[in-house]
Amino acid sequence: MPDVRVADLADAPPEQVWAAQLDGPGIAAWFPGARSVQDISGPLDQPGTTYVLRFNPLLRSRVEITEIEAPVMHTRVWNARPLGTRGRATVLMHAEEGGTRVDLDVHYQLPLGPLGRLLESSSWVRHRAAREIRKELQAFCRFAEQRKPQDGVERIGGYKS
Repeated sequence: MPDVRVADLADAPPEQVWAAQLDGPGIAAWFPGARSVQDISGPLDQPGTTYVLRFNPLLRSRVEITEIEAPVMHTRVWNARPLGTRGRATVLMHAEEGGTRVDLDVHYQLPLGPLGRLLESSSWVRHRAAREIRKELQAFCRFAEQRKPQDGVERIGGYKS
């Protein structure tokens, strides 16, 4: 599985960035191509919670939260088979002068078996994947910067905490 690591700085305190990571309905606002988030099974700060990212009428990705170390680490796995990718993404957050440093580590696998593995070895495909993952992280950081708690109540995975 190819591995991509990118980092960005969110101009927001760590608590605000962590809360943005747990905003299930907000994922569609920053995740590239996602039109909606459906079937959220619980709070996004609980391992085992699942949800579905809907990209279009035919393409969706099932996501499961697998590991949490609040408020610094959040890991999810996804599977958009048969036509999409699958993999694991870990977000690490820590305070840094001027905001919160956010690191995104992604391991992914392309579909189509041997053809997908051949494509993964292509530098063009690896560079394009890295660019898309970097855009995802940048969009997330901008979302976190703009996010404000509603009436002092944080939304956690579509649930009120």
